Amino acid sequence: MIPYFPSIYPDETLYSVIYRFHVHTGSITWDQTFIQLYGYSQSVTTCSINFPYRISDLVARFPQNWGISEDYILEKCTLLPFYLPFMTVENKKEIKRLMCGSTNHFIVAKFGFASNDDTKIYYCPKCVEEDLVTYHETYLRRFHQVPGVLVCTQHEILLESYQKKLKITFIPSVQNREKVNLTITNEEKQTLLDLAKDIERLQTLDSYSFVLESIYEKYDKLLRDKGYIDKNGIVNVRQISIDFNQFYGSILQVLNLPVKLVKKNWLHNLIKSVGLNHFPIRHVLLMRFLCGSVEEFFQELLSHEKEEEMTGEEAPFGDGPWYCLNPVASHYKQRVIHSLSVRHYSDRGVVVGTFDCRECGYVYTRSYTNSENASDEYKKNTVKHFGPIWEKRLLEMLNENYKIVQITRELDVSYSGIRRIIKRLSKDSNSLRTYDREKTYYKERILRDRQIVEDLIQKEKLGFITFSQVKTHTAQRWLKVHDFDWWSQRFPYKAKKNSEKSKREIEERDNYFLNRITHLIENWGKDGLRPIRISRKNISQELGVRATTYEKLPNTNKFIKANLEKNRDYKFRLVDWICEDLRKDSERVFTAQDVYRKIPIKVPEKWLRQYVEEKIKTLYPGDYFHY
Repeated sequence: MIPYFPSIYPDETLYSVIYRFHVHTGSITWDQTFIQLYGYSQSVTTCSINFPYRISDLVARFPQNWGISEDYILEKCTLLPFYLPFMTVENKKEIKRLMCGSTNHFIVAKFGFASNDDTKIYYCPKCVEEDLVTYHETYLRRFHQVPGVLVCTQHEILLESYQKKLKITFIPSVQNREKVNLTITNEEKQTLLDLAKDIERLQTLDSYSFVLESIYEKYDKLLRDKGYIDKNGIVNVRQISIDFNQFYGSILQVLNLPVKLVKKNWLHNLIKSVGLNHFPIRHVLLMRFLCGSVEEFFQELLSHEKEEEMTGEEAPFGDGPWYCLNPVASHYKQRVIHSLSVRHYSDRGVVVGTFDCRECGYVYTRSYTNSENASDEYKKNTVKHFGPIWEKRLLEMLNENYKIVQITRELDVSYSGIRRIIKRLSKDSNSLRTYDREKTYYKERILRDRQIVEDLIQKEKLGFITFSQVKTHTAQRWLKVHDFDWWSQRFPYKAKKNSEKSKREIEERDNYFLNRITHLIENWGKDGLRPIRISRKNISQELGVRATTYEKLPNTNKFIKANLEKNRDYKFRLVDWICEDLRKDSERVFTAQDVYRKIPIKVPEKWLRQYVEEKIKTLYPGDYFHY
């Protein structure tokens, strides 16, 4: 037990209380202080101002007659009450557990409140002077440490600050305080004072009297009324950013919260991100922009759940009872449904009603938006449960060999819906497929697709198409699902390596392509047309197949490598053809430039110039040689 602990002053942070305990007990080191308070010194090297941790270990060492509990520390000595109104129920419980526990102190990073504000200490100089007169010492007020509070609401002066060191540092006094570097106008100072008063009101709210979704629902309503959100739930980020900057002016720069004219800024994230945590100052800025003050915003806010039962005039789907849309029930399109639950999606501006027919078990949903006609009472979006009457009729139609088109039309369901309901009824998943096989059109398609796959297999063996083309063909994939027995026997699986069958197939393909390419190269350029180079690409074009079809065949590949034409050899052959063509068509003596234009080439290399000159000398010897 701890024999002594300082009295907690009004609105004092736990950080400040621990410092005063350290001074009052005369401890030489901080390790001694933590051992007295917590019973150990391991890992307790810092103390957060905003969200301290290990509170349970500290309270456990207090005598019971002191009346200091975990909830008292959380509500009176931490900044938690300012954050709780803007947190979900799950996060409220989790952050309390982490602050009281002794295993995880990464609270700031876990809940998205990471900032440098916890590295600075803020205080009011006049409050310090009054404390020295009243208590003969001073302390840190938690309200002054809330991010966004820059003015003391009691004395209406700017707060002063200094940088916090790694470990617990000294409490400010009159002698060691620093000068204020912030220069603002009286109008800006008044705005900061109003913001501080609005933040101060947050701690008086009962955070458990409403849920976070109710705040965002009111955000959505006010933004829609002002035209910042359209009927589809899309936020006009540019317009609200411009109006927001005009409303606050330079205050946003003072608070280090500039709203940039970009697609997504912190204001857009605040409006649309219901599950994320944001600093209270951001919510306060948005509330003042929409309603004028935090008090006016919460004045009309009613606590309600996100999903609630609505009846009578409150429901957007009219008064009950409502129509049952089970197409096989005897009360089809009759008002027999008395159970309706409504869910609101404020981020999308959609209301979804779930209609439950207790007579036949048919449950369907219908959505409603402001742009739709709510009087369409025969509309349904999805069917959650078909009910035993509907399922019985489905099985009867299957047993009586009804066509699929007739089943879907009578039961008002898709083909995939029939498959799902059969699977849910624990029937054979192939029963519907077996039923379809008895139909004439089904048998005709099987025969047609079998022939298509046979033709593809033959083309793949000859090398006109690749194996992947056969594998991805629509007919092959359809047969794999609907005629698996035939498919498993006929579809060409890849042959195993080193098997005799594989070797024979490779050898047959190799001989086939070797004969074709040999004949092609032997007759290459004998058609009298402009020569083309002997390359893999041109060979593939002449054969009408891809190069990958034969490049792994050993004899064929070896023959092609031996007969591929180099660039210089091709240019020599091309020059010979051009010179003969010019000599036949031209009555005059042609020059080297005529040959270069036909190639075409502007700056020929030395070896090409020499060859062209020699060729022209051969055709025009003696005095007729000009170039």
